[in-house]
Amino acid sequence: MNKSINYSLIIPTKDRPEELRKCLQFVYVQKIKPEKYIIVDDGQLNPDEIRAWMGSEGERLIYHRKETPGLIQSLNVALELCPTEWMLILDDDVNIVENFMEAMADALYSYKEPDKVAGIAGYGVPPEDWTCNWRLYVRLFLERVFLLNGWKEGFFLPSSYCTDYYWGYRPNHPYPTEFIAGGLGFWRTDILKRYRFNTWYEGYAYGNDKEASYRISREHILLCQPAAVGIHRKSQHSRTQDYALGKMMVKNQFFFYRKTFKKHIWSFLFFAWALLGLVFIYLGGAIFSMQYNQRIHKARGILAGLWEEIRGQ
Repeated sequence: MNKSINYSLIIPTKDRPEELRKCLQFVYVQKIKPEKYIIVDDGQLNPDEIRAWMGSEGERLIYHRKETPGLIQSLNVALELCPTEWMLILDDDVNIVENFMEAMADALYSYKEPDKVAGIAGYGVPPEDWTCNWRLYVRLFLERVFLLNGWKEGFFLPSSYCTDYYWGYRPNHPYPTEFIAGGLGFWRTDILKRYRFNTWYEGYAYGNDKEASYRISREHILLCQPAAVGIHRKSQHSRTQDYALGKMMVKNQFFFYRKTFKKHIWSFLFFAWALLGLVFIYLGGAIFSMQYNQRIHKARGILAGLWEEIRGQ
């Protein structure tokens, strides 16, 4: 069976030239290469310089600079520019493994009805120098107690939160899922054009990938391919400040809950329990963590977001 896939690479970016260059280097080595490289820029990159990085692959570049910044706008612009059947969306600080696209093709064509697959999740992992310690195990335990995280990776919980990849249980083969992470997702283009990314989300658009995945997974098949690994470097350039991110974490989750999970008293109780846990974990983390300043700013943002939602702002 021919396992080639007609796809374009989509990278939204802002002021991260070195991260972007490294991200592209890991795409060049794929045996299944993209038909187009679509870069949507919220910064001041030089497209001629990008083409110089890319060498012969630069002939396939579609570069678009936006005047209005924002991740959702960048993704929706890329949707209109994409001429291929599939699209691979990567954060500019993600590095994919050499067999990434072969693994994606295997996941698609090994499914009993490939034409019904709307998207495939890559499998995000931390950098090689990342280390685990007792604080992380405590946090994971508390997140599961408060329904902020679970055991089955890629599935939503009654609290409206979702179990992220890498932190729970998953098979060693492609399997159905409900969630495709925004910076490591392979999507059928016509499906995304039909559903689009929700323009309610602004700026960094925390949680928009879960909202889009949830809507699409109600009507279409989504898969996860554990062999399609992407290393998320989490660049510190152009990142949302901790206070603003903490506030966004609460307000965006409220939006998602009201839109999708607000059905009966039990869903409210599960959601409230999760929010209580969020406050407890981040305040406790600020007290016991060696990164006190970072944690306390995020905890303050969480409390501010919660207070605004309680007041109806």
